[in-house]
Parts: sequence; C-alpha cells; structure tokens
Amino acid sequence: MNTNDHKQVTRTVCRVGYGFAQVTVKVAPDAGEAAIEQAILDVAGNHSFSEKDAEYAIEGAGKPASAGPDTAKVLARLLDRLASAGFCADDPINGGDAVDAVSQAYDEAIESLSGSELEPYVIYAPSEEGCWNDEDGWGASPAHYFERPEQLPTSAGNDAVLMRLCQWQAMQEAADTGR
Repeated sequence: MNTNDHKQVTRTVCRVGYGFAQVTVKVAPDAGEAAIEQAILDVAGNHSFSEKDAEYAIEGAGKPASAGPDTAKVLARLLDRLASAGFCADDPINGGDAVDAVSQAYDEAIESLSGSELEPYVIYAPSEEGCWNDEDGWGASPAHYFERPEQLPTSAGNDAVLMRLCQWQAMQEAADTGR
C-alpha cells in the first residue's frame, strides 16, 4: 500500500493512570468509615503515587467502562418521566403537579447515579449536624454538587467535608437506626 493512500489525523488522548500510595491521617476517635475515607481523600493529592497501570481514551469518545451508568440512558429516562407528566403536550399543566413531577424525575435520575463517579457530592459538617444548602445554609436538606466546589462553607467546628450523596445517606440511615 502506498503512503499516499493514507491520510494523517489527530485526536486528543486522555491518559487515566492508576497508582497507589499509603496515606495516613489523624481523625477523631469516634470517626466512622465515611469520615475516615473522606479525610484520606482530602489529603491524597499531597502524596506521591507510583503509577502501575493506565487506560487511554479519545477525548469526547466516551468514558472507560468503570465511569458509571450510561448518562444517555439516565437522561432518556429523565426526559421520558417528564414527558409522561405532560411536559411534551400543549395542554396546561398544574403548577403543583409540575413541581412534583420534576422532583420525582430528578430523584429517580439521582438514584440511578448512586455509587458511580457521576453521583453528586454533598457538604456535611458534624458540628452543624447537617449538610449545606446554598439557599438555607446548614440543615437536613443538602444541595447536590456535580463538580467539586472550590471552597467549602464555614462550619462551627471547622469540620465541613465533601462526600458522595450515598455516603451521607448511609450515615443518616445509621443514625436513624441507632436512635
């Protein structure tokens, strides 16, 4: 085959490396596993990792299989849910019903992301006995963050941590069953 029969192409490649390091932190004596893991992750960036393996992917061509659920399917289910609530028709929609339908559709989408790297984060502070909500401050109803916030809000104990929604939910369930 003649080299004139080939064309030259360029793509951006993303290298995702896997390395390991032993990370040690100090935590409160009564710290649960979720708090320990979060403390470790908070300082992990300050350590050197010896890369043992890597994956390569073309940017924009999809994520590695470990990236979590297919986001297109999550979005399709969300849109189907909204369409079944009447959002695709020209008929009038009751405001209260619309709020309920959107809330239920959102909850279902979030549930399908649980345990994946696409699951939202929440900001929790033990000293506040709750999570941060941008509108209401500290309380029982957390805001969902799909990207790591640059800065955490100040808490009374200066103990605000970022954690995945499922970690916070597990802490809540443990607290509820321990009562």
